[in-house]
Amino acid sequence: MFHDYKTNKDIPVCAKSDCDHNNEQCDAFFSYKEYHAPYISFYNDNLYVLKTSNGYHELEKISLDGSKREKSCNLYKQDTETTENENGYTVSNYYPEIAIHRGYVYYSTYYPGNEKSYLYRVKLDSEENPELLYEQDGDYPCLYGLKGIGNNLYFESGFSEDDEWKNSQIKLYKFDIDSCQVTEFLNNENASFTVYGNYVFYFDTKDNLMRYDISSKEEVKITDKKFDLDNFYGTMFVKNDKLYLSWEGYAEDAEDAEEAYQYEISLDGKDCKKLTDTDMISFFKD
Repeated sequence: MFHDYKTNKDIPVCAKSDCDHNNEQCDAFFSYKEYHAPYISFYNDNLYVLKTSNGYHELEKISLDGSKREKSCNLYKQDTETTENENGYTVSNYYPEIAIHRGYVYYSTYYPGNEKSYLYRVKLDSEENPELLYEQDGDYPCLYGLKGIGNNLYFESGFSEDDEWKNSQIKLYKFDIDSCQVTEFLNNENASFTVYGNYVFYFDTKDNLMRYDISSKEEVKITDKKFDLDNFYGTMFVKNDKLYLSWEGYAEDAEDAEEAYQYEISLDGKDCKKLTDTDMISFFKD
């Protein structure tokens, strides 16, 4: 589906005039058997989705009206640890984390029990082999949080000493596209961060909202506001010189309702206000 802001309606990605959009012949239909990972990205007037075909994860390019689909590039062979869902399809438990940036798809791999996690890239719409950029070892290695910003790809990588992740060592890294070098950038124990201009915004291990100056390497807590980050999974971005946070807190008691958290914060942290029922996606419609 795509959302039309002029009509405020959700519309199937299908240009067939006689289609009811309720069967497999619809151009907007994606079978869970092949498209079981929730990844979709817009790049250079096309959509890119993750597809599993013939035992491989691959990236597929789709026209904006859904009428044309073609393979963009191969990523890697599907892992062997699988499960069967309620429809009888055998699917992988583990999928690559993906970021498309400046003509490449960057992705990380992770399998429980493996000794290393890897960061690769491969050129879009090519038959080229993936290029290994970085590898992370450790007892429980991980590599995630891929964000392409400017001339760098930022990501978090590290490991844990136990399977409950109580003793973990996670750092923020950047891959310089020009020099093809990976460098350690910042100690950061939280999976949410964003880079804007000369600043990195993130939460530290005590749930403080922090700002890191790339030039001076100064690290400061920008607000005394205490955020409830239990079971945090959300987004952080800067728009119109404001930092926006959005996430939902999931209580351990299943009977408790979810609570949405949304904040607008000035880049110096002096102004911080909670938002109510704000559609964060609307910030990007222009």
